[in-house]
Amino acid sequence: MCKFNTNNRLNLLFILMTVLSIIPIESGAQNVLKAYIDEGLKNNLNLQTREIALDQSLLALKEAKSYFLPSADFQTQYTLAAGGRSIDFPVGDLLNGVYSTLNQLTNSETFPQLSNVSEQFLPNNFYDARIRIAYPILNSDRRYNKSIRETAVKLEENELAIYKAELIMHIRQAYYQYCMAFKAIEVYTTAQTLVNQNIRDTEIFIRNGKALPAQLMRAQSEASSIESRIIAARLQMENARNYFNFLLNKDPESEVIFSEPEISLSTESFNTSTPKRNEILKLETAMEIQSKVIASKQQFYMPKVNVFADLGSQAFNFEFNRNSLYAMGGLQVEIPLFNGNRNRIQTQQARLDLNKLQLQKDLVEDQLSLSSRKAYNEVLSARAMYTSSEEQSKAAEAYFNLIEKGYKDGRHTMIEYLDARNQLTQSALQMTISAYQILIAQAAYDRETGNPNF
Repeated sequence: MCKFNTNNRLNLLFILMTVLSIIPIESGAQNVLKAYIDEGLKNNLNLQTREIALDQSLLALKEAKSYFLPSADFQTQYTLAAGGRSIDFPVGDLLNGVYSTLNQLTNSETFPQLSNVSEQFLPNNFYDARIRIAYPILNSDRRYNKSIRETAVKLEENELAIYKAELIMHIRQAYYQYCMAFKAIEVYTTAQTLVNQNIRDTEIFIRNGKALPAQLMRAQSEASSIESRIIAARLQMENARNYFNFLLNKDPESEVIFSEPEISLSTESFNTSTPKRNEILKLETAMEIQSKVIASKQQFYMPKVNVFADLGSQAFNFEFNRNSLYAMGGLQVEIPLFNGNRNRIQTQQARLDLNKLQLQKDLVEDQLSLSSRKAYNEVLSARAMYTSSEEQSKAAEAYFNLIEKGYKDGRHTMIEYLDARNQLTQSALQMTISAYQILIAQAAYDRETGNPNF
């Protein structure tokens, strides 16, 4: 049986070390992933949509505040009229007799005869132009509207925080999926190196009369199988890369930097105290809005008081002089008396909405408690799987070294060698998957407990 030289054994030792060096270690991966998360928070289209919604809510709050400031409007009116009601003023009947007597006494025509006058009420060829300044003194609707708008801003902020947390989790998990596929290719590539080495050894054995051509065909078939797995792993990595770039709003084929993240098996990484989830804060904010709506409806009978002042000019035939100028001020008071009980009905509707939100809050609290316990158990399960796969990998390594040595000495068959090699590859692959499953489960746990760790 042909013996391996020292270089071959050193190469094989390097290959085995490469296979086993799949435990994620800290190598700047935290900074790489943090940079990707920041990029995703900046470029994600759905997040930008929610930021626009928050900006709209802030503008609505500014609008509500503007109703507490004085308003000034320029108003003008010009009328042409004919017909309609009129008032008769018998000025001729009243004065013509007197004027005639005066003319006789003075022996002159100084006092003319007058005709009776009929003046219509509708002004004809009349204009009224003014600047009206108004200021609200008492208006409970505007006060509650401002308060509701302020709370609505908090509601949008909660919505934004919820999506940010979801986005961070998905970016982390997508990156770990990409890294998992990347490492799987490395495992298969290492296995391919072993298979190719086995093909070369078998060819040597055949030339020395120590092996059959069928064994070479079996080794070549194994190499073909490994090649197909590498292709499948590359396609999986491509899909993971495309999805990851989609979350970052980048070109699907953009390069993704691979960096092995840190993994911890210590239970100290679990959060002992978690903040209140934004989903709960969102519902509490919505309940606060409904409470304010109820309070506003109960203020139905509160009067509304406004003051106003008009500065303008009005006259016939577009005349403008000191006599046409005027100033007028006033006080407006509006007291609602009856509106068909609409306010009571609206109050009842708001109370039902508040009750519904309370039930939703209780349900969401139960769901979040359940999902957080599930995420915790999935992290524990992933860690147990990793510990088990680590032991299996060590056993597979020892078994492969034993079979490989016996195969070279002619004590084991190629089938046993290939089986040992498959176990080594599968254990290495399983250890890689288990390691990244811990990270994926940890990302979900961080999301469920409200601590994205970034």
